[in-house]
Amino acid sequence: MDVSLGRDSSGRDISTRFIETDSVRWYIREISIEGLEKEGELIESLQSQLDEMRENSVGRSVICRFVLKGRGPLHHILRQEGFIEDLLRLLREGETWGRQFIWVERIEDDTLFPIEREILLKREDFVGDLVKIVEGLKTDENSRNEFHEVLSPLFGSRNGRKHISKIDDDEMNSLLQRAENILLDALLTEKDNEN
Repeated sequence: MDVSLGRDSSGRDISTRFIETDSVRWYIREISIEGLEKEGELIESLQSQLDEMRENSVGRSVICRFVLKGRGPLHHILRQEGFIEDLLRLLREGETWGRQFIWVERIEDDTLFPIEREILLKREDFVGDLVKIVEGLKTDENSRNEFHEVLSPLFGSRNGRKHISKIDDDEMNSLLQRAENILLDALLTEKDNEN
């Protein structure tokens, strides 16, 4: 792609053109386990990512890292001793070190155990209250408006405006969910969630 930069002092056109010079592409891909029930579904998802990388690398070799995220039943399988190593071996299997290769450098497991949020909403303790507060902030307009009002001095201050911008409802829901996840992971164990 050529980009025109204008003219130099003698009136000649100045332009730049991007030339790919890499021989190996590096990718880090985050893969959510949410909605995946079986290890075969995870393998298909990872293989699909590898196929996409091969297609987009324009004949270049690829080194990639997968970071598994999210909550789901696969968390228990991923925590089994040796599973990640076996999965890594499977993805590397059959890959030849020819002109174009794909090498999975590592698989990181940042998954979390599944939480039955509906059960937590019914609990009559601190955890139940926490989930109810977050749910209220996400669904009740009055609660949401009060929350925005509490945050308004932060966004209205000179330093606040310099570093952060207003948060829309979708981003607020995402932030609230992340905060809830962090708190629940600190407060609950897998055994607590089973009860």
